[in-house]
Amino acid sequence: MKTLFLVIGFAFSAVIANAQTFVDPVAPYQKDSLTPTFNLILTNGKDYSEKQLPKNKPIVFIYFSPDCGHCQVEAEHITKEMKLIDDAFYVWVSYRDMEDIKAFGEKYKFSDFNNMVIGRDPAYAIPSFFRVRFTPFVAVYNKDRKLVQTFESGATVDQLKNAIKN
Repeated sequence: MKTLFLVIGFAFSAVIANAQTFVDPVAPYQKDSLTPTFNLILTNGKDYSEKQLPKNKPIVFIYFSPDCGHCQVEAEHITKEMKLIDDAFYVWVSYRDMEDIKAFGEKYKFSDFNNMVIGRDPAYAIPSFFRVRFTPFVAVYNKDRKLVQTFESGATVDQLKNAIKN
């Protein structure tokens, strides 16, 4: 009887351990080309979700970390060259501390642009949806909210410009 319980216990443990290690190899954004569902807290304290994204306008998601050097370069280039890529709406998302996110937005004067929001993703929805491995991660959607292109390590202004056109 002890042996039976031991065998059943071992089999059950193996099944549980295996179930916890399974990860779908296909990221959600690769299965569903529509914009992700999310709820952000903006730096002004207001909530912001996918329902508030502008209609008939390309959307660019940028997942970043405020202390990431590449993210800082990305923000500098985008804000400096916004006149070339202002056809899109930009959603800057981070999981980091809100004070750090606010400081990042202030440093690059995000409030000067009416086509940009910046906030914290407390549910970690955006990085989970895209399976972000590096920052900055950029995803470009067309005006119909269909995925056009992703950039795992940031995008140049020219790359953004070309992706936004599609």
